Amino acid sequence: LLMSARVAWADVPPPTAPDPVEETSGETPTGRYVGAFIGAGLISGVSVLQDARYDQPVGWTAGVYGRIASVLSLIDIQIEYHAAMNGIVPGEGVPDDLTLLRHSVAASANLHPLFLKILGGDWWAFALAGIYLQAGFSTEFARYLTDDPDFRRSDIAFSLHFGLGGDVPLGNANGDGAFWLGLFWRWKFVYEEPGLEAASESPDELNTHSVFVALSYRYNNINFARVGRPDELRFR
Repeated sequence: LLMSARVAWADVPPPTAPDPVEETSGETPTGRYVGAFIGAGLISGVSVLQDARYDQPVGWTAGVYGRIASVLSLIDIQIEYHAAMNGIVPGEGVPDDLTLLRHSVAASANLHPLFLKILGGDWWAFALAGIYLQAGFSTEFARYLTDDPDFRRSDIAFSLHFGLGGDVPLGNANGDGAFWLGLFWRWKFVYEEPGLEAASESPDELNTHSVFVALSYRYNNINFARVGRPDELRFR
């Protein structure tokens, strides 16, 4: 009996040490889109001046922007530059070639009411989660362009804006990154003095409705913004 026990014990393999826990850099995988990204893109559309006294209230607008968002897009910040141009014929004695050119540098915060839809993990879930409300501010650099030096001038103003928009992925949003297509509307209230004081019928508002189409690329990893884990808290 003793010999049988010794033989049985000899057949049992010796215990092995558990595999050591690999040291990690604290980064999260980028295989699935979870609403966190850093991206850049192009915007283009129409700019409609609210004051009906402008001769061409509907003009063009175009620019570039960047966005960064946290997990579930709970924090979504947008920085952009865009230009817009409209023609002006506000009254008698004003040159026919008068044109309003505006350069805007803006910062916006986007709020996603349906952010939990991201957990659905499919195209429709990402599209619904991409709907957002927007609020922000900008600095406006306005130039009145004409060959007549009496009407040629530049102004700087401050503005607030509010809007609504949405983005959808062009294909599979999972992985390291993807292209996205967006559409958004914005109303801008501009704090600026009348631009053409010499004309009695001069429009005195630069408030604007704008509709933009946006094409961007999003990189689904913001680990560069993470704080590294202290050595004392790493597994040995």
